[in-house]
Amino acid sequence: MTGSNHTAWRDAIMAYLKSQGVWRICSRSDKWPIDLQLGSPSQDIMDCIQLQALWDNQNNQAEGYILLWLSPQCIQAVAGKNTAKDIWTELQKVFGVQGPSQLYANFKLATTHRVRVNDPAPDLLEIARTFGRLMAAMVNIPPIIQVMILLNTLLHEFENISQILLQMETISTLTFKLVQDSMLSDHTRRSNHLGSSSNKALKLSNVKPKGANPKWQPRKGDDYKGKQKESSAEPHEQ
Repeated sequence: MTGSNHTAWRDAIMAYLKSQGVWRICSRSDKWPIDLQLGSPSQDIMDCIQLQALWDNQNNQAEGYILLWLSPQCIQAVAGKNTAKDIWTELQKVFGVQGPSQLYANFKLATTHRVRVNDPAPDLLEIARTFGRLMAAMVNIPPIIQVMILLNTLLHEFENISQILLQMETISTLTFKLVQDSMLSDHTRRSNHLGSSSNKALKLSNVKPKGANPKWQPRKGDDYKGKQKESSAEPHEQ
């Protein structure tokens, strides 16, 4: 997490913490087992110690999972927090509510992100997530404006897609998903074409060259260098 992508990061890391069985530590559903009173049965004390050790281990796991996916700036923001719950709460407090600077960072990302020709899927997904974060912050961007922003971020290699969609579609039918699917289909077509061309070149390169005249055979009386063998008989007199 870098700060501006807190909403998307929060949903993803929450799902991961749940899959690892440590989310209840962050949500405070599982609290640290308190010490038993003096004079409690020894077995109860041993059970309590084991539960405390289990809680500490799960808390360390949750802390590690969260901190591993924080930028240095975000790590500095939670310095001094001793539990996974405290870290989670502080991140929500600092980055959960988007201010003008964070909204502008998301808007700038959506309008300047360039879609790579060789692998457009991750860039398209990031732009879609950025629009999602803006919408979650109550910044309403109409679908047609999202499409125009996306088309404006495309490299010149995708200009043919823009021209076709702008001519064939209407304002109501032209959507972000339609542009996204068209770009991915075009990328697949390009990849398949390049792959078939490479296979043809490989097959041609594997053909053993036979020279300028592969059907040439030495004539009777010729050596393999194409020179006439010298006859042992003397030439007839004219």
